[in-house]
Amino acid sequence: MKHFNSKYYFLILLPLFFIHLQGCSPQCRQNFVERASAIFKSGDCPAQSPSNELVIDPPVVTISYSASFPTSSQNYWLSDQSSNRTVTLTHDADSIECSRDNGSTYGSCNTSTTLIWNVADYSVNHKVRFTKASAESVVYTFKPSDQFSNIEFLTCTETVSSNENFSTFASRLSTGSKVICIDNGVQISRPAATADNQITFGANDITILAKTKSQAKFINNNNSAGTTDQRSFFDIIGRTNIKIYGIKFTSNDGGSSYAVQAQSASQNVVVNNCEFVNAVTTGTFYGVKVSGSGATQAIQVKNSVFSLAGNGHYALSAATNSVVQFSSNVVSSLYRGIYSQFTSQVTSSSNTYNITSANGIAFDIFQSSLTSSGDTINDSVGLGIVILNNGGSPGSTTTYVTDGTTYKRKNALTSNSSSPVIKINNGTGTYVVNSSTNNNLACNESTTAVSYGSYISGTASGTFSANSQLNGNPATFANCP
Repeated sequence: MKHFNSKYYFLILLPLFFIHLQGCSPQCRQNFVERASAIFKSGDCPAQSPSNELVIDPPVVTISYSASFPTSSQNYWLSDQSSNRTVTLTHDADSIECSRDNGSTYGSCNTSTTLIWNVADYSVNHKVRFTKASAESVVYTFKPSDQFSNIEFLTCTETVSSNENFSTFASRLSTGSKVICIDNGVQISRPAATADNQITFGANDITILAKTKSQAKFINNNNSAGTTDQRSFFDIIGRTNIKIYGIKFTSNDGGSSYAVQAQSASQNVVVNNCEFVNAVTTGTFYGVKVSGSGATQAIQVKNSVFSLAGNGHYALSAATNSVVQFSSNVVSSLYRGIYSQFTSQVTSSSNTYNITSANGIAFDIFQSSLTSSGDTINDSVGLGIVILNNGGSPGSTTTYVTDGTTYKRKNALTSNSSSPVIKINNGTGTYVVNSSTNNNLACNESTTAVSYGSYISGTASGTFSANSQLNGNPATFANCP
C-alpha cells in the first residue's frame, strides 16, 4: 500500500526505531537495519496487517449556532408588534427549518436568521433544525413563555396619536369594552390655572396603555387653584375591569391631588408598569388612593415606579375595608410608602422602598392590617420603618405581618439613633405583629450608618420574635451581607 515517499516515512519513524532498538539483541538489530534499508530503497511502505493498519479519520464537521431574544421592560405587549416576538438565529449551517408545534412539522423560518413566533403559540415549544453538509443536523428548542413569563397580549381598538387636554381624553371613556393605545411622545395635559376636572371613567371594561412604557404622559400643570378633583388625574370609582398600563403621571401641583383614585368595590382594577412623579415638595399627593367596601377582588398595583419628593406624598393610601395587592414596585423619596387605615387589608410583596425624605416611613398602619413579604426597605431617615397606631380607639386592632423582609439602615440622622425598626404607638386597642417564618433581616448598610435602637419598641402580641430573626441578637445590628 503506497502512502507517501518512504524517505519521509523513514525520517518520521526514525526516533521511534531507536527507542525500539534499546534492549534488542545483535540479530534483532541486523534484521531491523536490513528491513529499513529495503524500505528506503524501494520507496514503498511495508504491507500492514489489518490489525496494524493506520487509519486516519476524516475531520469532524460541526454546526455552531446561538439564539438571542429581545429585551422588554414591560409585561404587556401589543399583538400586532412583532419586534418582541423575533428570535435572532446566528449560525454557520447551510440551511434551517422551523417548527411551531413542538417538532410535529417543520417549514420555513421567517428568514435564514430569524423566527417570529405567533401570539397563539406563546406556550408552545418551538424548534429550529440546523443542517450542514457532512454534519449531523442539530435542533434547538425554546418556549416563548419560558423566555418571557406572564406576558399579556392586547389589541388596540382606539389610538391617540396627538396631544390632548384632560376633557378631550375623558370623552373617550363614555363607552366601554375598548383598549385605548397612546402613541409614544403623546401628552395628555391640564394647562396651568385651568379648572379642568379629573378624568372620570364613564364605563366598564376599559384599558388605557402606553405603547411603550412611560412614553405616554399625563401631566397636571394646575398649580394655583381648584379643588382636589381639579388637580387630580384618574377617577375610576365604581367601575370594573379597568387596566392602566405604562402611563407616566407627572404632577406639578403643590395642592391636594391623586393620580389614580379607585374603590375596592370596583373589581379587577390593575395599575401596571406605570410611573408616578411629583417633584413639588409641598401639598398632599397620592399615587394610588383606594377606598370603599364590599371588595371581593384586590386592586393590583404592580411593576411601577413612584418618585415622590414632598413631605405629604404617599405611594399608596388604602382605607375603609379596601383590599390592595402592592407588588414589585420601587418607591423613592417618600413621606409614606403605604398608609393603611380603617380596616383595610394591604399586601406588600417584593417592593423596594427608598426612604430619604424628612419624616419618611415605609408603612404607616392605622387600625388596619398590612403584610410585608420579601420587601427591601432602605432607610436613610431613621424615624422607624414601620409605625403601628390605633389612635386611642379601644376597640380597634392594628396588625403587621413581616416575612422575608430586609430592613437596611443607611446613613440615618444621629438624632434618630434610638429609633426601632418597628415602632408601636401604644395606647388603647390591640396591636399584633406576626411572622410565620421569622426570616427577616435588619442590618446596617455600611459602617458609617447609625444603627437601630431596637427591633421593636412598644407592646404587641403575635408570633414575631426579635430574637429569632436572621440578624440574631437584636441588640446588635451587623453590617448588611
